[in-house]
Amino acid sequence: MIGRELNRFLLVIGICLVIQIVAAWKVHSKRPSARLPRIVLSRVAFTLSLIFVMIGFGLSFVSNDVLPKNPNYVDILLHALLLLITTFLIHSLWYFFEIRQPQIYVTVHVVRDPDGESHTFSIRKSAVQEAVIEILSKYSSTFSAFNPYKFRAKKEGQGNFKLGGGGLNPAVSGFKVYTIDEGNPESKNNGVISVSNAKTLIQAAIRRGRRDRSEHYHQNFDYERKIEKKKSELILAAEEAFAHVNAINSNNAKFKAKQMDPEETAQIIIAAIYRPLSKYLKLTHQNQNFQWHNFGENLRVCLQHGFTAETFLQPYFEQLTQYNDSPPISSKWSLLCDSHPANTVVHGQHFILRCLDPDTNLNVRLICRIELNPTFNIVQERSRNANYSYHFTPPAQGSDSPC
Repeated sequence: MIGRELNRFLLVIGICLVIQIVAAWKVHSKRPSARLPRIVLSRVAFTLSLIFVMIGFGLSFVSNDVLPKNPNYVDILLHALLLLITTFLIHSLWYFFEIRQPQIYVTVHVVRDPDGESHTFSIRKSAVQEAVIEILSKYSSTFSAFNPYKFRAKKEGQGNFKLGGGGLNPAVSGFKVYTIDEGNPESKNNGVISVSNAKTLIQAAIRRGRRDRSEHYHQNFDYERKIEKKKSELILAAEEAFAHVNAINSNNAKFKAKQMDPEETAQIIIAAIYRPLSKYLKLTHQNQNFQWHNFGENLRVCLQHGFTAETFLQPYFEQLTQYNDSPPISSKWSLLCDSHPANTVVHGQHFILRCLDPDTNLNVRLICRIELNPTFNIVQERSRNANYSYHFTPPAQGSDSPC
């Protein structure tokens, strides 16, 4: 019976020892996100408790099992088992406490294709699939709404060219490519552009683009000037309408009359500023994102709470959100990554997210690049004006004080 009990004790001690080693490794091998100039009270408390438990069990073991002439082997195993269970509980509490502490953050650079808008933000260091969820949540709140009507990706390139000679099918006008070696059967490629011809076309298109850069610059400048002009007209019309409404309400307040109804006033103002507002939205290709009732509801809220005209027009200038009548149920994205999605993100890792929603975001891709933050080593400098520092003032001349 004693041998069986000893075997059970040894089995339990072995299991607790393995769990103890794993828990201690998880706690002590964690890479710190920063080195602080002062001690952390929680870690000091757990460390001192471990030292106190080890010293207490050591003294108990010496007094009860070492000093007696005939020590009991079962008591020695019980002491060892109790020590392992106690230290295991302390490490478990420490581990769960460390889990609730701030996590290590990494920096992610996100570039949206095709318009090239980019943002940089911090996310928790986690698995790739978990990092994707956090990136998409920040993408919804940080990036502006993608407008395919304003930017249309041209997959076939900007250069127009024409293929001629050698039985090649003619394409669009712009450049002509002729096959010189007619006798070579390999040259008859049924209209396929070779690598050398493609290189020539690209170089010619670049040279022609250099000559047209002045025209391109003036086109962009004229477009920006038109936007600023329509924006100024819209702001002026909205400010005039809001100013007249405030003046009428102030006049009615003097005679203790009823204020203008926000809903009726919103309909009047919308009818007055609808023309410059629609022109601005059409010029900026935003007319597909807003409906008539969105204008009226936004204006009614602004009039009801006394907001200014700039507050009313801000959603149409920032282009941060896209108004929907019903909340989106789900959003489907595909992940293209070289590593397994369950692996932790590493420094320099790249992966691509592609939107599969059948809306304006279809085939929008996010190119994500991960960068690990360094361990921040914070040191403290001595300050004479700190509240916790001690000031030693030398005694004045002729003072009898021993200090």
